[in-house]
Amino acid sequence: MNTVGNPNIAKELHQNPLCYFKEIHFFFRNFLIKKRIHTSLVEFPGCKIPLFLQPISVSSLESSFCAWRSIKSANQQMGVVLKLVDAILFLLFLLIAVVAPLIDAQTCLPLSYFPDFLVQLKAQYTHDFGDYLIAEKPHFFVGLVWLELLFQWPLALLNLYAILTSKPWFKSTCLIYGVSVSTSMAAVLSEMMGSKRASDKLLTLYASFLGLGVLAMLRGLLTCSSKTTSAHGKRPALARKKRV
Repeated sequence: MNTVGNPNIAKELHQNPLCYFKEIHFFFRNFLIKKRIHTSLVEFPGCKIPLFLQPISVSSLESSFCAWRSIKSANQQMGVVLKLVDAILFLLFLLIAVVAPLIDAQTCLPLSYFPDFLVQLKAQYTHDFGDYLIAEKPHFFVGLVWLELLFQWPLALLNLYAILTSKPWFKSTCLIYGVSVSTSMAAVLSEMMGSKRASDKLLTLYASFLGLGVLAMLRGLLTCSSKTTSAHGKRPALARKKRV
């Protein structure tokens, strides 16, 4: 095990790290055998030799090492995907945090509460996209706007804070927000496609918000598998402590 004075052994261990783990295994196995730990275990009927005292093959080490590397690579790829999704959702929540109280609130609140340039901006949007729901203000649409202001907008602010500070409850609030937005957009799109009064540009706009709602819902369901593995790995250790 002393590789300082032997450069050949050090070079071999550097090229093949599995040999290093095998040497460590053999060292502890021989040490425990010399201390006669395994003989005291075998004397009792039904008692088995621990797994780390049994011989181990290089092939099993190689398979375990390859499995560990594949799991680590999958976790890294999953982390990159989650960061990309969080960046997209951050832009969505930032847009909702600004648009909901300044533009959408004009549907259910008096226009005198808002500056003239915001009222003109909403009128320009209504004319360009042909959004007849905002122009006519049907009762179900006004109810959905109230839902956005009282429920979805605070959730968007919470999600912005959770993304910036990496809060663990972000998955829960993101899932709730995604379900609420998806339900609202499904109702709006059903009315637009049924009435056939909406233009393709307007349908594309609301369909994109439906897709972002589904993305937020999936983000709330997804999690990195390494955290789950570590959480499951702690349970046997706690169980062993309780037995002792």
